[in-house]
Amino acid sequence: MALRIIKPPNPGKMFVTLASTGYLFFSSRAVAELNLSEHKGVLLAHDERGALYLKVVDNTAPDAFRVYVRKNGVCSVMCIRVAPLFCRIGIEAKKSTRYNLIEAAEEDFYKIEGLKTK
Repeated sequence: MALRIIKPPNPGKMFVTLASTGYLFFSSRAVAELNLSEHKGVLLAHDERGALYLKVVDNTAPDAFRVYVRKNGVCSVMCIRVAPLFCRIGIEAKKSTRYNLIEAAEEDFYKIEGLKTK
């Protein structure tokens, strides 16, 4: 009898979801690849064109957004609360929208593809 190994499906792209509630949720692949935990923080930055970037840092960083763990049925999801900041810079989330995370040229930063300041 010849056995063939069954490979798991590719994990897909890393992404975040901006919810209308003002939270930025991380996909399971993003959590794994960014080594995200409730003991970490997330820095947000933008470039001259208004594109947004993020970087995971220690939770003790003074400019970092706190990472929250939320229960979603039997599993947990990781998120940061961005509503106050996004109100100030003119980003409004009327419905939940998903954005891909892609590696940026800057060290340890990831571009939130398609999400821009006004």
